[in-house]
Amino acid sequence: MQDLLQGSRFGTLMFLLYMVVVFFILLAMFVTIITEAFAAVCDDASKQSNEYEMVDFMIDRFKHWTGLSGLLNKFDQGNGELNGEKVLMSLILFSVQIVQNIYRRTIAVKVHLHS
Repeated sequence: MQDLLQGSRFGTLMFLLYMVVVFFILLAMFVTIITEAFAAVCDDASKQSNEYEMVDFMIDRFKHWTGLSGLLNKFDQGNGELNGEKVLMSLILFSVQIVQNIYRRTIAVKVHLHS
């Protein structure tokens, strides 16, 4: 660096100009590669991912863990009517299944920890 500072001003200016030009050329190449890849993915719908895939998976697992999926399936198989007694029974079954699942998981963790 000392040699660069002690050299001529013209040489320093040419070196800095060269570095700036090379930087912008490499930056333009990088942006072009990213743009081409983005355009290719936008053109092919099969390469696009479902943005809500993980959220759907988490909701499905929560429904399965709580037993809500079974209750919803039973309701769909029925006549589809909602009355107060059916809603109350569904809520009671739902809460009982949540407690049972928590109890099972607690026992499984205790057994795993003691193993």
